[in-house]
Amino acid sequence: MTERAVPSFSRKRVDEDLPLSYDFVNDLPSDVTIDAVGTTVATVAADSAVSDSSPSGIISGSAADSGTVVTQKVINGTNGCNYLLVFQVTGSDGMIYQGEAYLLVENAS
Repeated sequence: MTERAVPSFSRKRVDEDLPLSYDFVNDLPSDVTIDAVGTTVATVAADSAVSDSSPSGIISGSAADSGTVVTQKVINGTNGCNYLLVFQVTGSDGMIYQGEAYLLVENAS
């Protein structure tokens, strides 16, 4: 199995509230629909990593789906911290599918 590169969202400022979306169109078989959704988050270490002791604090409310797209509202965050958002869906086939994307929270212009 070939490893896929993990995509990155555009940089988010600390004071922004953003809806971030992941499209499962290439992950779900064509006859499978989404039955349940959820999002988790963790911090990612880097050379000059800034840590967030409560990364789940950037998640606001529940994830929602529309077709193959899952959207999660993200708020606040720690300036300079890189997060990994994991979008998870349960398909109508009973299988669990996950998609990941990085998010850098940074106030730099």
